[in-house]
Amino acid sequence: MFGMLDYRAHKLYKVLVFPVVFILALFAIFGLPIISYLIATHFVSVRVMQLLLAAVVLFLLGIPWFFVVKIIVAIPTAIFNFLIDPVPADGRTKEEAQVVVWSGQKGIVLLELNKPASEWSDEAIESLSRINLSTSLFQGKIQKRFYALRDYYVTHPNLQQNEYNTTKFLRENKMSIGVIETVITNQMWRTTALQASFLLAIFIITSS
Repeated sequence: MFGMLDYRAHKLYKVLVFPVVFILALFAIFGLPIISYLIATHFVSVRVMQLLLAAVVLFLLGIPWFFVVKIIVAIPTAIFNFLIDPVPADGRTKEEAQVVVWSGQKGIVLLELNKPASEWSDEAIESLSRINLSTSLFQGKIQKRFYALRDYYVTHPNLQQNEYNTTKFLRENKMSIGVIETVITNQMWRTTALQASFLLAIFIITSS
């Protein structure tokens, strides 16, 4: 086993794990809807019922698929864990170093934003808002949200910084995360939306 600084270990982790995750993600988005469509059209002849059945089948397939993904991804992850011993950098704990190994720069930023709001830097907030393509689409809203939260907790030092108070503040100030932003920036919802869109596209194409 080789010692490697956490942020460098993340690069090797991506090489071993990301290709597997990418292929599995493609299959989830395109393969599962196709299988659902074939099953639905085999058992039902009415078009509307086919669509409804395909949607149900797609949902049901997602349950075992979740565990299949876990098992498959565990293989390259186990290889990585056998080869590399992440070494915490920049004063991080062993647990925090593991977050960095899994998430890279995003993990570093999230760890900083998990600290008291008074310690949130402008650089961390701006980095989070454009950490990937999906967040970049909403970077203005994300920055506004975090700057407002920082000011709120700093000016209310006796208020506990937790999910309830954060949600309450954002809701009262009309800065809550909207449905579209949630779907685009949340990986699970984004995958679900892409699956549903592709399934609908199959029905539209095969109906013409």
